[in-house]
Amino acid sequence: MNETTKRYLIIGVAIFCLLVFSISAPVMGFFTQLFISNRLGSIVMPNGEKIAIEIEDSALAQSLSNLQLQGGSALAPFAWLSNSAAIGQGEHVKAVMILRRAAIAAGIDVSDDDVSQAIEVGKKLRLQANPELKAEDFNPLHYLGPRSRVTSVAELELLVREAIRISNYVYLEIMGGMEAGDAVLSEFVRKDRETLLLSYASWATKPLIEEYKKKPPSDKDLLEWVANLEDAERKRPLVDDVHVAWNLVYADYKQLDPKPLSAWIKDMAPIGDAEVEQYYDQNKDQLYIKEVKAPDESGKKEAGKPEAGKEGANKKEPGDPDANKKGSDTEGTKTPEGKKQDEHGGLLQDGAAASADKPGEAEGTTLQDGVTPPDASAGGLPIPPQQGPDYIPLEQVKDQIRRRLEVQQLLEAIRRKALDAYTASLAAKREKEEEKAAKEKAAKEGKEGKEGKAGKKETVGPAKKFEEFVLKTWLADQFEAGKLPKGLLFVSIPKAARPESFREGSPYGVWEATNKLREVFGKGELGTDVQMAQNGAFFFQLTDRIEDVVRPIEEIRTEAQEIHAKQKAVDEMKEKAEAFRKLVRTQAEGLLAEEVAKMRKACREKIDGDFDAWKKKLESMIADTEKEIAAGGLPARSIARRKTNIQAWNDELSKADDKKAEIKKTEEDLLEIELKKKLKPKMAEAFGLALKEQGIEVQQLGPFTKDASQTARFSLLEDGAEKFLEADTTLLAAKEGWVSDVMEEAVEQTYYVVRLDERKEGGMDLVTRRSMAERRIRFSTERFDSILKNAYSPEAVIARFKYKSTETGAVGTSSDRKDEDPKKAGSKKADPKNADPKKADPKKADPKKN
Repeated sequence: MNETTKRYLIIGVAIFCLLVFSISAPVMGFFTQLFISNRLGSIVMPNGEKIAIEIEDSALAQSLSNLQLQGGSALAPFAWLSNSAAIGQGEHVKAVMILRRAAIAAGIDVSDDDVSQAIEVGKKLRLQANPELKAEDFNPLHYLGPRSRVTSVAELELLVREAIRISNYVYLEIMGGMEAGDAVLSEFVRKDRETLLLSYASWATKPLIEEYKKKPPSDKDLLEWVANLEDAERKRPLVDDVHVAWNLVYADYKQLDPKPLSAWIKDMAPIGDAEVEQYYDQNKDQLYIKEVKAPDESGKKEAGKPEAGKEGANKKEPGDPDANKKGSDTEGTKTPEGKKQDEHGGLLQDGAAASADKPGEAEGTTLQDGVTPPDASAGGLPIPPQQGPDYIPLEQVKDQIRRRLEVQQLLEAIRRKALDAYTASLAAKREKEEEKAAKEKAAKEGKEGKEGKAGKKETVGPAKKFEEFVLKTWLADQFEAGKLPKGLLFVSIPKAARPESFREGSPYGVWEATNKLREVFGKGELGTDVQMAQNGAFFFQLTDRIEDVVRPIEEIRTEAQEIHAKQKAVDEMKEKAEAFRKLVRTQAEGLLAEEVAKMRKACREKIDGDFDAWKKKLESMIADTEKEIAAGGLPARSIARRKTNIQAWNDELSKADDKKAEIKKTEEDLLEIELKKKLKPKMAEAFGLALKEQGIEVQQLGPFTKDASQTARFSLLEDGAEKFLEADTTLLAAKEGWVSDVMEEAVEQTYYVVRLDERKEGGMDLVTRRSMAERRIRFSTERFDSILKNAYSPEAVIARFKYKSTETGAVGTSSDRKDEDPKKAGSKKADPKNADPKKADPKKADPKKN
């Protein structure tokens, strides 16, 4: 009986038994495995032994691949096969199947302890990633993923065992390939330590800077240059960032009595003892330290003791802020009412006078904590340690503090009301502008009507009349007959200056928070809060703001001349360097003049052709549409739509110049890319021709190693060409014959154009123990990655083991159930170097992307 007859007989018996005796699926599985288990395929081991692929290899490979596909990759240590584009697909399944059979043939087994330990590690990782899971409720199947087909712990253990088996086999193979002696490593180091030789032209700015310094511009030209300077970083030290002019509503702590004005603060909480204590604690180190008597230079007068007859005018109120600092130098002029008026026209109260003995120095000088008084003893005897500050008791200044707080509270109430008026004026102005814009739009569209025409004649109705917010006028309107209470003043400072210049002024004395003026940007805008100064409190309104104001020439002359010289030298040398680089490009085009001319001509023709085609298409669409309308028979809606299209096409044609410019830019950008590719081989020769034409003496650097910037010698180099060029990453990665664009060395302000003359592998003299030690880890990493890429991609595994499938075998998906060409399957050797990475899909081959 031949084989064919036997097969038919067995199949017939099996079907008969199934129908008559209802044989179960496991029995059928037994028959299937019995007759075709050795026909799924075969592989060839590295030693030449041929091994049959079993059904269980295919089943387990499919299960492991499915687990990785469903997120159970913790089970699959063979991560080099877990490329997302291949998982669960035929090639991936085949590779897992082959490696599993190869591992068994190599005698690799896995103990039960290894399996248990792997599952335990997976459990810990999953618990760490999911804190809501409890260890006592954890099922080992949990970390396989919600869509896992694994239904029992026994099956889980089997899959873990196979995953570890494959992983161990691959690990041993890779470690075998990783074994390399010093000879292999030294060859790697030699090739890695390439040497470079380059030529360069340089344009240094330092010599030119010194020449420009000797011939500085006039003050007038210098100021004009500063005003037009566009480099913000260089301009910054020569200008003030902002100048401001402002008005303020000022309340004097001594003179203003808040009680008659209590109606302003009826909605505010009264000042309590807690607020008073808090103010005292926050300000006692600045305001409430007792005066310390100390001898002056003559030893006859005590600091802090006012002269007789001047106590009422000169003595500062206890706790005045900044009592040690100068008062305002502005004396002002007397008004008919007996009050002082400053140079800006604001009403002022009498200010504190300076000390008679020391003009310009405020009396009542105190010693702060930690400050040692001068040694007045002739013998230079040591002075005992300074004691901590002695504060004025709270009870002595309690009423004064309460008054201060009440004045500030009153001023805050006035500020809020002023802010409401200012906001209302802005709203009225905006409403007026919107109304005006609406009328203009209606008039333009011809839909104005009678109301619109009436609105044209009457500019603004009485109810909509806009009143510009004027702080001085508004403040006077708040009080009967416009008379402000004593101690409440309006002060105008119309001359714009830098905010810091207002630190000391009349009538407020010293004001530390001048930076608040910078925080307001809109003209007419009010400050956000009440400001506390030495003699009183105030809020302000910004009336002018000027940015980037050139400082007086006396203050900036030296620095401006320095910056001017640097700027001119930099501009001149940069221009020369860029002109040379353009000359190199011109020379390169000259070497390929005929080809370049053809490319430029083709580009012009392409521009004209594309533009003409665009124009003809629009004109044709317009003509065709007009014919359709002229033919008649179209509904009104269709005619309107066609007319709209015609109008849109005509609008496009009216912008024909813009369209041509757009096409030209696109085509010229593409041409430039192609020209650079074409001219690249000629740039090195063109560099030499440009040097010769301009008579520039070329300089050379090298040969130096590619890693020169990582050596100890490099760190000792001074700034200059060698240090700059040896560390430039673009240059180090360039190919021989490369010519750079203009390179700027910022420290020395020098410009370079560089040509890479030579690039070659280093000699054995560059292979040192240190260089080998530094590269050993990188060598191992690159070698490991290379082995994974070339030997363990799914395609490489199938080819390396010379996998052959049988006609009746079924592995992976249906698309993979085909015979492979035995010639192709057996054409590659087991050596991983023979796997062609170019033919393999890089996404499948690269393990780093898994």
